[in-house]
Amino acid sequence: MAGVARVLMDAKVGKRLDYAIPPALADRIAVGSRVVAPLGKRETQGTVVALADRSDFPNLKPILSLAGEEAALSPALLDLCVWMADYYGAPLETAMRTALPGAVRKQNASFRRRIRVRLADAPPAVPPARAPTAKQQAVLDWLATRPDGAWLGDLTRETNLTAAPVRTLEKQGWLVLDSAADRRDPLAHREILPTAPLALMPQQEAALNMVRERLAALRDPAPSEGPKAPAAPAEDNVTLLHGVTGSGKTEVYLQAIAECLRQERGAIVLVPEISLTPQTVERFQARFGERIAVLHSGLSDGERHDEWHRIRRGEAAIVVGARSAVFAPVRRLGLIVVDEEHDTGYKQDEAPRYNARDVAAMRG
Repeated sequence: MAGVARVLMDAKVGKRLDYAIPPALADRIAVGSRVVAPLGKRETQGTVVALADRSDFPNLKPILSLAGEEAALSPALLDLCVWMADYYGAPLETAMRTALPGAVRKQNASFRRRIRVRLADAPPAVPPARAPTAKQQAVLDWLATRPDGAWLGDLTRETNLTAAPVRTLEKQGWLVLDSAADRRDPLAHREILPTAPLALMPQQEAALNMVRERLAALRDPAPSEGPKAPAAPAEDNVTLLHGVTGSGKTEVYLQAIAECLRQERGAIVLVPEISLTPQTVERFQARFGERIAVLHSGLSDGERHDEWHRIRRGEAAIVVGARSAVFAPVRRLGLIVVDEEHDTGYKQDEAPRYNARDVAAMRG
Protein backbone atom coordinates (compact mmCIF):
# COMPACT_ATOMS: atom_id res chain seq x y z
CA MET A 1 0.00 0.00 0.00
CA ALA A 2 1.38 3.39 -1.02
CA GLY A 3 2.63 5.54 1.83
CA VAL A 4 3.41 8.72 -0.11
CA ALA A 5 1.11 11.01 -2.09
CA ARG A 6 2.48 13.41 -4.68
CA VAL A 7 0.26 16.47 -4.53
CA LEU A 8 -0.12 19.40 -6.89
CA MET A 9 -1.29 22.26 -4.70
CA ASP A 10 -3.87 24.80 -5.87
CA ALA A 11 -1.36 27.51 -4.93
CA LYS A 12 1.19 28.09 -7.70
CA VAL A 13 4.11 26.21 -6.17
CA GLY A 14 5.46 25.07 -9.55
CA LYS A 15 6.16 21.48 -8.55
CA ARG A 16 4.59 18.43 -6.97
CA LEU A 17 5.08 18.01 -3.24
CA ASP A 18 5.43 14.73 -1.37
CA TYR A 19 3.25 14.13 1.69
CA ALA A 20 2.94 11.15 4.00
CA ILE A 21 -0.38 9.34 3.87
CA PRO A 22 -1.66 8.82 7.44
CA PRO A 23 -2.93 5.30 8.22
CA ALA A 24 -6.50 6.57 8.72
CA LEU A 25 -6.58 7.77 5.09
CA ALA A 26 -4.57 4.97 3.47
CA ASP A 27 -7.60 3.18 2.00
CA ARG A 28 -9.34 6.38 0.87
CA ILE A 29 -6.71 8.34 -1.02
CA ALA A 30 -6.33 7.68 -4.75
CA VAL A 31 -4.92 9.44 -7.79
CA GLY A 32 -7.27 12.37 -8.41
CA SER A 33 -8.29 12.80 -4.75
CA ARG A 34 -8.64 16.31 -3.39
CA VAL A 35 -6.76 16.72 -0.10
CA VAL A 36 -5.98 19.35 2.53
CA ALA A 37 -2.29 19.55 3.46
CA PRO A 38 0.09 21.99 5.19
CA LEU A 39 1.95 24.43 2.96
CA GLY A 40 4.27 26.58 5.00
CA LYS A 41 2.26 27.90 7.93
CA ARG A 42 -1.15 27.49 6.31
CA GLU A 43 -3.39 24.70 5.16
CA THR A 44 -4.39 24.52 1.52
CA GLN A 45 -6.01 22.16 -0.95
CA GLY A 46 -4.40 20.20 -3.72
CA THR A 47 -4.90 17.18 -5.97
CA VAL A 48 -3.10 13.86 -5.64
CA VAL A 49 -1.42 13.21 -9.01
CA ALA A 50 0.58 10.10 -8.10
CA LEU A 51 1.13 7.58 -5.31
CA ALA A 52 4.48 6.10 -4.30
CA ASP A 53 5.91 3.67 -1.77
CA ARG A 54 8.70 6.01 -0.70
CA SER A 55 10.05 9.54 -1.12
CA ASP A 56 13.54 10.94 -1.62
CA PHE A 57 12.75 13.53 1.04
CA PRO A 58 12.89 12.78 4.79
CA ASN A 59 10.41 13.85 7.47
CA LEU A 60 7.39 14.31 5.24
CA LYS A 61 4.46 16.28 6.57
CA PRO A 62 1.21 14.27 6.64
CA ILE A 63 -1.92 14.96 4.64
CA LEU A 64 -4.46 16.45 7.04
CA SER A 65 -7.77 15.38 5.50
CA LEU A 66 -9.69 14.59 2.34
CA ALA A 67 -11.63 17.37 0.63
CA GLY A 68 -14.49 15.19 -0.58
CA GLU A 69 -14.89 11.45 -0.28
CA GLU A 70 -14.19 10.43 -3.89
CA ALA A 71 -11.53 11.28 -6.44
CA ALA A 72 -12.46 14.55 -8.16
CA LEU A 73 -10.41 14.06 -11.33
CA SER A 74 -10.23 10.71 -13.09
CA PRO A 75 -6.85 9.48 -14.40
CA ALA A 76 -8.05 10.26 -17.94
CA LEU A 77 -8.82 13.88 -17.02
CA LEU A 78 -5.47 14.23 -15.27
CA ASP A 79 -3.80 13.01 -18.47
CA LEU A 80 -5.77 15.59 -20.42
CA CYS A 81 -4.57 18.34 -18.05
CA VAL A 82 -0.95 17.28 -18.63
CA TRP A 83 -1.48 17.58 -22.39
CA MET A 84 -3.20 20.97 -22.05
CA ALA A 85 -0.40 22.37 -19.90
CA ASP A 86 2.23 21.26 -22.41
CA TYR A 87 0.38 22.13 -25.62
CA TYR A 88 -0.93 25.53 -24.52
CA GLY A 89 2.14 26.51 -22.50
CA ALA A 90 0.42 26.87 -19.13
CA PRO A 91 1.27 25.68 -15.60
CA LEU A 92 -0.23 22.30 -14.80
CA GLU A 93 -1.99 23.85 -11.78
CA THR A 94 -3.77 26.25 -14.13
CA ALA A 95 -4.87 23.44 -16.42
CA MET A 96 -6.21 21.48 -13.46
CA ARG A 97 -8.12 24.49 -12.12
CA THR A 98 -9.74 24.79 -15.55
CA ALA A 99 -10.82 21.15 -15.48
CA LEU A 100 -12.18 21.36 -11.94
CA PRO A 101 -14.78 24.14 -11.42
CA GLY A 102 -14.20 26.67 -8.67
CA ALA A 103 -17.62 25.76 -7.26
CA VAL A 104 -16.24 22.26 -6.60
CA ARG A 105 -12.74 23.32 -5.48
CA LYS A 106 -13.92 25.77 -2.81
CA GLN A 107 -12.87 24.80 0.71
CA ASN A 108 -16.45 25.09 1.98
CA ALA A 109 -18.18 23.70 -1.13
CA SER A 110 -21.01 21.39 -0.11
CA PHE A 111 -24.56 20.37 -0.84
CA ARG A 112 -27.41 22.45 0.52
CA ARG A 113 -29.12 20.60 3.34
CA ARG A 114 -32.73 21.02 4.44
CA ILE A 115 -35.09 19.39 6.92
CA ARG A 116 -37.21 16.63 5.41
CA VAL A 117 -40.34 15.37 7.16
CA ARG A 118 -42.37 12.20 6.65
CA LEU A 119 -44.97 10.13 8.46
CA ALA A 120 -43.63 7.55 10.90
CA ASP A 121 -43.81 3.96 9.70
CA ALA A 122 -46.31 3.18 12.46
CA PRO A 123 -48.43 5.82 14.27
CA PRO A 124 -48.03 5.94 18.06
CA ALA A 125 -50.65 4.51 20.39
CA VAL A 126 -52.07 7.56 22.18
CA PRO A 127 -55.14 8.00 24.42
CA PRO A 128 -58.02 10.12 23.03
CA ALA A 129 -57.04 12.96 25.34
CA ARG A 130 -53.79 13.32 23.37
CA ALA A 131 -55.33 13.17 19.92
CA PRO A 132 -53.79 15.61 17.40
CA THR A 133 -55.04 19.16 17.49
CA ALA A 134 -56.63 20.74 14.42
CA LYS A 135 -53.31 22.19 13.26
CA GLN A 136 -51.50 18.92 13.89
CA GLN A 137 -54.18 17.00 11.99
CA ALA A 138 -53.78 19.40 9.07
CA VAL A 139 -50.08 18.52 8.97
CA LEU A 140 -50.84 14.77 9.07
CA ASP A 141 -53.46 15.08 6.32
CA TRP A 142 -51.06 17.04 4.12
CA LEU A 143 -48.30 14.46 4.53
CA ALA A 144 -50.72 11.55 3.98
CA THR A 145 -50.80 12.48 0.28
CA ARG A 146 -46.99 12.50 0.11
CA PRO A 147 -45.74 9.00 0.99
CA ASP A 148 -42.11 9.92 0.24
CA GLY A 149 -42.21 12.90 2.59
CA ALA A 150 -41.56 16.57 1.85
CA TRP A 151 -39.37 19.50 2.79
CA LEU A 152 -40.37 21.18 6.04
CA GLY A 153 -40.33 24.58 4.34
CA ASP A 154 -42.77 23.40 1.66
CA LEU A 155 -45.08 21.98 4.33
CA THR A 156 -45.23 25.16 6.39
CA ARG A 157 -45.69 27.37 3.33
CA GLU A 158 -48.49 25.33 1.74
CA THR A 159 -50.37 24.71 4.99
CA ASN A 160 -49.82 28.27 6.25
CA LEU A 161 -48.59 26.87 9.58
CA THR A 162 -45.44 27.30 11.67
CA ALA A 163 -43.04 24.45 12.47
CA ALA A 164 -44.37 24.19 16.04
CA PRO A 165 -47.09 21.55 15.37
CA VAL A 166 -44.60 19.59 13.27
CA ARG A 167 -42.06 19.48 16.11
CA THR A 168 -44.74 18.43 18.56
CA LEU A 169 -45.85 15.59 16.30
CA GLU A 170 -42.22 14.47 16.00
CA LYS A 171 -41.88 14.31 19.81
CA GLN A 172 -45.11 12.29 20.02
CA GLY A 173 -43.84 9.80 17.43
CA TRP A 174 -46.16 10.72 14.54
CA LEU A 175 -43.46 12.16 12.30
CA VAL A 176 -39.79 11.59 11.43
CA LEU A 177 -37.57 14.59 10.64
CA ASP A 178 -34.07 14.36 9.22
CA SER A 179 -31.53 16.43 7.33
CA ALA A 180 -31.12 15.69 3.61
CA ALA A 181 -29.26 17.17 0.67
CA ASP A 182 -31.46 19.33 -1.52
CA ARG A 183 -30.34 19.50 -5.13
CA ARG A 184 -30.15 22.96 -6.70
CA ASP A 185 -31.65 22.09 -10.06
CA PRO A 186 -31.20 24.61 -12.91
CA LEU A 187 -33.90 22.80 -14.90
CA ALA A 188 -36.51 22.74 -12.12
CA HIS A 189 -40.07 23.96 -12.62
CA ARG A 190 -40.06 23.30 -16.35
CA GLU A 191 -42.86 21.40 -18.01
CA ILE A 192 -41.21 19.57 -20.91
CA LEU A 193 -43.17 17.19 -23.10
CA PRO A 194 -41.15 14.08 -24.04
CA THR A 195 -40.31 13.49 -27.69
CA ALA A 196 -39.64 10.31 -29.66
CA PRO A 197 -36.95 9.72 -32.32
CA LEU A 198 -37.89 10.96 -35.77
CA ALA A 199 -37.68 9.02 -39.02
CA LEU A 200 -34.36 9.79 -40.69
CA MET A 201 -33.60 10.77 -44.26
CA PRO A 202 -31.06 8.55 -46.11
CA GLN A 203 -28.23 11.06 -45.54
CA GLN A 204 -28.99 11.21 -41.81
CA GLU A 205 -29.17 7.43 -41.59
CA ALA A 206 -25.79 7.09 -43.31
CA ALA A 207 -24.20 9.56 -40.90
CA LEU A 208 -25.74 7.84 -37.88
CA ASN A 209 -24.57 4.41 -39.04
CA MET A 210 -21.00 5.72 -39.30
CA VAL A 211 -21.14 6.93 -35.70
CA ARG A 212 -22.77 3.66 -34.56
CA GLU A 213 -19.95 1.63 -36.08
CA ARG A 214 -17.36 3.66 -34.20
CA LEU A 215 -19.30 3.42 -30.96
CA ALA A 216 -19.49 -0.35 -31.36
CA ALA A 217 -15.69 -0.49 -31.65
CA LEU A 218 -15.08 1.40 -28.37
CA ARG A 219 -13.10 -0.30 -25.63
CA ASP A 220 -12.64 0.93 -22.08
CA PRO A 221 -9.10 2.27 -21.49
CA ALA A 222 -6.58 0.42 -19.37
CA PRO A 223 -6.01 1.84 -15.86
CA SER A 224 -3.57 4.77 -15.84
CA GLU A 225 -0.33 4.45 -13.88
CA GLY A 226 -0.02 8.21 -13.40
CA PRO A 227 -0.61 11.46 -15.28
CA LYS A 228 0.87 11.55 -18.77
CA ALA A 229 -0.02 13.32 -21.98
CA PRO A 230 -2.45 11.27 -24.10
CA ALA A 231 -1.54 10.16 -27.60
CA ALA A 232 -2.79 12.15 -30.58
CA PRO A 233 -6.33 11.18 -31.57
CA ALA A 234 -6.73 8.55 -34.27
CA GLU A 235 -8.45 9.83 -37.40
CA ASP A 236 -11.28 7.32 -37.11
CA ASN A 237 -12.15 8.69 -33.67
CA VAL A 238 -13.25 12.02 -35.15
CA THR A 239 -16.24 12.39 -37.46
CA LEU A 240 -17.22 15.62 -39.21
CA LEU A 241 -20.96 15.95 -39.72
CA HIS A 242 -21.54 18.64 -42.35
CA GLY A 243 -24.92 20.20 -43.09
CA VAL A 244 -26.49 23.61 -43.44
CA THR A 245 -28.75 25.05 -40.73
CA GLY A 246 -32.01 23.12 -40.55
CA SER A 247 -30.65 20.04 -42.34
CA GLY A 248 -31.27 17.72 -39.39
CA LYS A 249 -27.88 17.39 -37.70
CA THR A 250 -29.34 17.61 -34.18
CA GLU A 251 -31.56 14.57 -34.73
CA VAL A 252 -28.43 12.61 -35.68
CA TYR A 253 -26.80 13.78 -32.41
CA LEU A 254 -29.86 12.74 -30.41
CA GLN A 255 -30.03 9.25 -31.89
CA ALA A 256 -26.26 8.78 -31.57
CA ILE A 257 -26.55 9.69 -27.87
CA ALA A 258 -29.39 7.19 -27.50
CA GLU A 259 -27.04 4.54 -28.91
CA CYS A 260 -24.45 5.58 -26.31
CA LEU A 261 -26.99 5.07 -23.54
CA ARG A 262 -27.83 1.60 -24.87
CA GLN A 263 -24.16 0.76 -24.47
CA GLU A 264 -24.27 2.16 -20.91
CA ARG A 265 -21.97 5.00 -21.92
CA GLY A 266 -22.26 8.75 -21.46
CA ALA A 267 -22.07 11.72 -23.80
CA ILE A 268 -21.06 15.39 -23.80
CA VAL A 269 -22.71 17.93 -26.10
CA LEU A 270 -20.79 21.18 -26.50
CA VAL A 271 -22.69 24.18 -27.80
CA PRO A 272 -21.37 27.74 -28.31
CA GLU A 273 -22.36 29.85 -25.30
CA ILE A 274 -24.38 32.20 -27.48
CA SER A 275 -26.42 29.23 -28.79
CA LEU A 276 -27.00 27.69 -25.36
CA THR A 277 -30.59 28.91 -25.11
CA PRO A 278 -33.41 27.32 -23.07
CA GLN A 279 -34.83 25.99 -26.35
CA THR A 280 -31.57 24.15 -27.10
CA VAL A 281 -31.48 22.53 -23.66
CA GLU A 282 -35.18 21.68 -23.82
CA ARG A 283 -34.67 19.68 -27.00
CA PHE A 284 -32.25 17.35 -25.20
CA GLN A 285 -34.32 17.34 -22.01
CA ALA A 286 -37.44 16.37 -23.97
CA ARG A 287 -35.63 13.34 -25.38
CA PHE A 288 -33.63 12.20 -22.33
CA GLY A 289 -35.38 13.71 -19.29
CA GLU A 290 -33.58 13.45 -15.95
CA ARG A 291 -30.52 11.87 -17.56
CA ILE A 292 -29.16 15.24 -18.70
CA ALA A 293 -27.17 17.83 -16.77
CA VAL A 294 -26.24 21.34 -17.89
CA LEU A 295 -22.98 23.23 -17.33
CA HIS A 296 -22.67 26.83 -18.48
CA SER A 297 -21.81 30.31 -17.22
CA GLY A 298 -25.41 31.12 -16.29
CA LEU A 299 -25.46 28.66 -13.38
CA SER A 300 -25.03 29.75 -9.78
CA ASP A 301 -22.11 28.23 -7.86
CA GLY A 302 -24.54 25.98 -6.01
CA GLU A 303 -26.16 24.73 -9.21
CA ARG A 304 -22.77 24.09 -10.82
CA HIS A 305 -21.57 22.22 -7.72
CA ASP A 306 -24.64 19.97 -7.63
CA GLU A 307 -24.72 19.32 -11.39
CA TRP A 308 -21.00 18.41 -11.40
CA HIS A 309 -21.49 15.89 -8.58
CA ARG A 310 -24.57 14.41 -10.28
CA ILE A 311 -22.40 13.77 -13.31
CA ARG A 312 -19.54 12.32 -11.26
CA ARG A 313 -21.88 9.95 -9.43
CA GLY A 314 -23.41 8.73 -12.70
CA GLU A 315 -26.86 10.19 -12.00
CA ALA A 316 -26.62 12.19 -15.24
CA ALA A 317 -25.16 10.44 -18.29
CA ILE A 318 -25.50 13.32 -20.76
CA VAL A 319 -23.99 16.79 -20.32
CA VAL A 320 -25.06 19.79 -22.38
CA GLY A 321 -22.93 22.88 -21.97
CA ALA A 322 -20.48 25.47 -23.20
CA ARG A 323 -16.75 24.90 -23.75
CA SER A 324 -15.81 24.06 -20.14
CA ALA A 325 -18.28 21.16 -20.21
CA VAL A 326 -15.63 19.23 -22.17
CA PHE A 327 -14.08 18.48 -18.74
CA ALA A 328 -17.30 17.08 -17.22
CA PRO A 329 -16.58 13.89 -15.21
CA VAL A 330 -18.90 11.70 -17.31
CA ARG A 331 -18.65 8.00 -16.53
CA ARG A 332 -17.70 5.71 -19.42
CA LEU A 333 -17.68 8.58 -21.87
CA GLY A 334 -18.55 7.33 -25.35
CA LEU A 335 -19.34 10.39 -27.46
CA ILE A 336 -18.50 14.09 -27.56
CA VAL A 337 -20.52 16.32 -29.89
CA VAL A 338 -19.04 19.73 -30.75
CA ASP A 339 -21.93 21.58 -32.36
CA GLU A 340 -20.91 24.37 -34.77
CA GLU A 341 -17.27 23.34 -34.27
CA HIS A 342 -15.98 26.36 -36.20
CA ASP A 343 -17.43 28.84 -33.67
CA THR A 344 -14.86 31.14 -32.05
CA GLY A 345 -16.70 30.80 -28.72
CA TYR A 346 -14.86 27.50 -28.19
CA LYS A 347 -11.61 29.43 -27.66
CA GLN A 348 -10.70 30.40 -24.11
CA ASP A 349 -9.20 33.90 -23.90
CA GLU A 350 -7.24 33.40 -20.66
CA ALA A 351 -4.68 30.81 -19.62
CA PRO A 352 -4.75 28.08 -20.58
CA ARG A 353 -5.92 29.47 -23.92
CA TYR A 354 -7.45 26.24 -25.13
CA ASN A 355 -9.77 25.47 -28.01
CA ALA A 356 -12.52 23.17 -26.74
CA ARG A 357 -12.82 21.54 -30.15
CA ASP A 358 -9.19 20.33 -29.99
CA VAL A 359 -9.47 19.38 -26.30
CA ALA A 360 -12.58 17.33 -27.19
CA ALA A 361 -10.62 15.45 -29.84
CA MET A 362 -7.80 14.74 -27.37
CA ARG A 363 -10.21 13.65 -24.65
CA GLY A 364 -11.87 11.33 -27.14
